[in-house]
Amino acid sequence: MADGLWSCCPSRNWEYWKMIRPERRVRNAPSVLRGWSGVGLRSWGAGSAAGAGTAAGVAGARSRGSNPASSCGNMRWNDRGEVMGRNRRPARRGLKSRQDIKKRDRLARSPVKPDVGTFPEFRRASVADQAAAALRESIRQGVWGDLLPGEHELARRLNISRPSLRAALARLAEDGVIEVHRGRRTRVRPTGRERCEEVPPAVCLVVPARREPQGLADHPVITQMRALFAVQGVGWEEVFDHALARRDPEVRLTHLVQNRRHVCWLLLSASASLQRWFEASRLPTLVLGSCHEGIRLPSVDLNYYAIGWHAAGCLAKSGHRRVAVVLPHRALAGDLACLHGLVDYSRRLREPIEVAEVIAGPTRASFVAALTRLLARPERPTAIFCIHVAEALLVLAHVLRSGLRVPEDISLLCRETIPAVDAGLPELTRYGRQVVRQANLAVRIARSMLAGQHVPARAHMIMPTFLPGGTLAPPPSW
Repeated sequence: MADGLWSCCPSRNWEYWKMIRPERRVRNAPSVLRGWSGVGLRSWGAGSAAGAGTAAGVAGARSRGSNPASSCGNMRWNDRGEVMGRNRRPARRGLKSRQDIKKRDRLARSPVKPDVGTFPEFRRASVADQAAAALRESIRQGVWGDLLPGEHELARRLNISRPSLRAALARLAEDGVIEVHRGRRTRVRPTGRERCEEVPPAVCLVVPARREPQGLADHPVITQMRALFAVQGVGWEEVFDHALARRDPEVRLTHLVQNRRHVCWLLLSASASLQRWFEASRLPTLVLGSCHEGIRLPSVDLNYYAIGWHAAGCLAKSGHRRVAVVLPHRALAGDLACLHGLVDYSRRLREPIEVAEVIAGPTRASFVAALTRLLARPERPTAIFCIHVAEALLVLAHVLRSGLRVPEDISLLCRETIPAVDAGLPELTRYGRQVVRQANLAVRIARSMLAGQHVPARAHMIMPTFLPGGTLAPPPSW
């Protein structure tokens, strides 16, 4: 019985099947062995059932007109254990030789190395970007002298079209490397070669405020971006200057940007005049926030309009018809977008929401006085929507000190959150930001600018996360 069984095996010895893993033995076994009734390969020759199954399988193979010593069913094998195809050559499917089996088992036993060679985030460069990089390098090496060849000659040497060449020349002109005049040859500026010298990339964060009271230096997105830039070898610099918030910051900005090369400028809490100056200077600039009306710069921010729209929907669903919005003393573009979203949604309702604006400032005493007048109205608001967490905490303390309850008498919502608020009681109804996603997007855009690539001037909006909390409830009279 055993001799008949071993004669059915492709290699006619146990070494071939011993090298195959147990979970693959049944799959790689001949069809005559897979046809046993309820007997696995591990029970070969262990009882009369195995013998009966073997005899039946061999008999079935012989009845089909095939030799069980050289073939099993529809599968043909040679003396080396290789599966034979119809053309008498080893088939490419399955296991072909003992060397392949040993190699496979050796790779399977080898430890898996951790994925430490991850690629940094990159962006495909366009033809114009590649041409601009090639021209910048040739200017740095002094290949052309003071005048560049004509468009036809440059396009022929670079093997690109003339529109792509014009786009590359326009980007070099934006960087201050060349001067392009219609009807005349392109001239290299006196400082053009200096601008093409290799300078380590860096980013500079510009904040028109003091560092201490605002707490912007510990902003979660800024902290994440600083860590990402440090890993990628990009320098980091911060400029906190409250004088930049004036209406005419041109002199200080000119002194700030001079002698700084290969820098991407990051604007945080920037005023309209500050954003307008960087837009006119055509420097690589990224706004960490929203752009003011009429300003075209790349920006990364939360969709504050959607926050206002969603907050108005939650308030209307709860039955609130009188809402007060607490705006900062110096409202930014995102603050105004949030207010517009809330007002636009309320106007679509059959019974619109009455929105009252309260300015938080310029001092704390004036803000408390404004809250006192607001709560003393005959028809006081049933909900208060705050922009910043500091204002929401002050409103919460003032409402509780006035003898009112939150949310039984007045509901409270906040547009943003900080980690310290997550452990507060009552838990504030607020909106959270996706810090990692926002930081990764901002870093990717800044790296594209540092690489000389063209970044379109559009807003990159990220949807926030709504955290229900426990300070939103229907009004008392609802």
